[in-house]
Amino acid sequence: MNSVRLLTHAAMVLLAALSCAATARLKPEIGLVHLLTIGLGYFSLAALAVTLLIGPWRLLHSQRRTPVNIDLRRDIAIWAGIAGLLHVVFGFQVHMGGNILHYFFLPGSRTPQINSFGASNVLGLAATVLLALLLILSNDLSVRLLRGKRWKAIQRLNYPLFALVVLHTWGYQYTIKRPWIMALLSVILAGLVVIGQWRGYRFYRMQWPQPSARRSLVRLKNSAR
Repeated sequence: MNSVRLLTHAAMVLLAALSCAATARLKPEIGLVHLLTIGLGYFSLAALAVTLLIGPWRLLHSQRRTPVNIDLRRDIAIWAGIAGLLHVVFGFQVHMGGNILHYFFLPGSRTPQINSFGASNVLGLAATVLLALLLILSNDLSVRLLRGKRWKAIQRLNYPLFALVVLHTWGYQYTIKRPWIMALLSVILAGLVVIGQWRGYRFYRMQWPQPSARRSLVRLKNSAR
């Protein structure tokens, strides 16, 4: 592992710690487990947003197609996955006396939690499944076994993953009424990703149009002669 990647990992650990410290400042009344749940959750959300912005940024600035595997993006994604899974582990200890089933079903029954709390947990569960899958595949062996294009196609699950995480975050924001700055942060991150992806997509289509679009351009040029 080169020095740049080591620096990336060290920076991610520091940022995760800073996220937890900021949470402690915003919510000094909560316990350690609750603090780690929120701090690591928002760190994971921010890290996921960065992974989805690296591709468009590289495309717009270098004007070249993004390689299948960028070490920086993958390393940040790994830490997003680790923090996200720890968020789940700690989060199940915060509410409902640690009874995991009560996050999805009403206590003492098999009736689903049909409310913002239950919906947020279902979204979080779906996000956890995708997060675990992507984390397992974030290594060189998986890239070689799945080949570049197939691995890249699976990694595109990052898009629905980010959407699920954002909706899960907003659901808890609505249910528990966290500080407004946390809601603002999630809105800003979601907005940046949408804008970045849209700009990257438009630039990509302009630089490398689809075969049908290229044929149409050729016909237009020929008819104009």
